[in-house]
Amino acid sequence: MTQQFIKNGKQPLYVQIYEILYKKIKDGKFDSGEKLPGEKQLAEELSVSRGTLRQALLLLQEDGLIINKHGSGNFVTKKLNLFNSGLERSSIIGKKYSNHECDIILDSIKYQPSTEVVRKNLKLTDNNLVSIFEISFVINNVVIGFSDVFIPYENLVKDNVKLNDNNVLKKYVINYIENKVVRSRINIRIIEPRDRILQKLNIEKNEPIFCFYEIMYDGINNPITYSKTYCNPEYYEFNINSK
Repeated sequence: MTQQFIKNGKQPLYVQIYEILYKKIKDGKFDSGEKLPGEKQLAEELSVSRGTLRQALLLLQEDGLIINKHGSGNFVTKKLNLFNSGLERSSIIGKKYSNHECDIILDSIKYQPSTEVVRKNLKLTDNNLVSIFEISFVINNVVIGFSDVFIPYENLVKDNVKLNDNNVLKKYVINYIENKVVRSRINIRIIEPRDRILQKLNIEKNEPIFCFYEIMYDGINNPITYSKTYCNPEYYEFNINSK
């Protein structure tokens, strides 16, 4: 496991570009249904490489802000809720729904400013740092899925967590979800993965995957955790029960 501290307080470049485009969409500079400028034009306007821009656009797709129509380009859209429900009890999605028993591995933890989406979901201010736990779900050394779990950094401080102890951190994030979370709301999307996800899950480019977006609440209805869980469909089965 590696610990990454963003000492200068800056986000990765593609996240900064994501934030710029997010604000333009939020402020109405790109209307719902409007086509975004082409990647070449946007990259030049933002003074970044097309590779960096591409990662920002894929993150916007993940968060349901744009949709890519192959051959036509990227269009602003509203969030697409394929499934939006409350759960009586939260659990670790990447482990619960896998076809076979899998191991949980804490790959890394980093501390950095959050994106606006994370701030909104966790009701944080611009000055709040978040702790990002990257958790992999593994069967026979094959990563079948992974989660980015966002927990306010101040919560780790309040709980006196030993930030330099890998085993403690792994137990902490698992117990935090299983014991502190009373209910959650989940949004499921089928997404086109970014490079990081492709490499992590060892899948081909343009191969769609499931992504779960989960806001978790404590007993007094405060959001205390937000997570994104990416699942290789080959290893997962999801059943939805309705009354």
